[in-house]
Amino acid sequence: MFLAMRTVLFVAVLYLISFHPAGAQSCPSETPNGPPKDSAVRSLSGKLVYHDEIRQWLGLKLDAPVCGQSEIQLFPSQMEESREAMLDVLRGCHVTTQGVIGIAMTGYYSTDLYQTVDKIEASPDCVQQPAFPDYSKLKPNPSIRSYRVTMQMDYSARGGHIDIKVNSGGRPLIPWQPYANYILTGGYVFYAYCADSFDVTSYRATPEAHPSLTENMIDLDPETAAEKHSRKITLSYTCRREPKSTDESSSK
Repeated sequence: MFLAMRTVLFVAVLYLISFHPAGAQSCPSETPNGPPKDSAVRSLSGKLVYHDEIRQWLGLKLDAPVCGQSEIQLFPSQMEESREAMLDVLRGCHVTTQGVIGIAMTGYYSTDLYQTVDKIEASPDCVQQPAFPDYSKLKPNPSIRSYRVTMQMDYSARGGHIDIKVNSGGRPLIPWQPYANYILTGGYVFYAYCADSFDVTSYRATPEAHPSLTENMIDLDPETAAEKHSRKITLSYTCRREPKSTDESSSK
């Protein structure tokens, strides 16, 4: 389902060589005894696209293929909130980026190649979008003692999609982000867990995904489920916060 990493062919482009020092390469390349070698700094042009998948990511749909690719994943050169937002707000716009191109070596990437963006410039007709909400500082409502999380995962297409709902006492908790978390590892193992100070007390999931509970996290194997033609995966679990003991309360 996910693209396997392919060997990227070295492409010599004469006009690029004239702008880069001797030995610089326009495309990244694999090396026999070590990590891949990144390309020289390159300017790329295309449409900046937000992919709302299991892993949300930003890609550049190129005006013309580069190093054999029609789309390259983008990362800010420094993983700071301000630099991430700099890319986010330009989604949907035609942009020109500058930075080195690298080969994706793990499943954490969504394309075979990625660019580390040092500079980005949008076309004059670009209409900036609102920055994505930052839920990182939100905490669960202190009055909530337990809640139920339901995750519906569509693993049928490259990148997939996930829908998440959280409810407590029959009413939805919105946004869900302060209450539920998940990660999809580079090896395509899916982990779901509760907010801090809450414990998983019960869960159920699509059996073909081989659900299990490890260190207060539920892990699933969506790749195996997909191989068994179970590409629609459901997970639901209950999170509970134990009330503070009398001794704890009196000590504060």
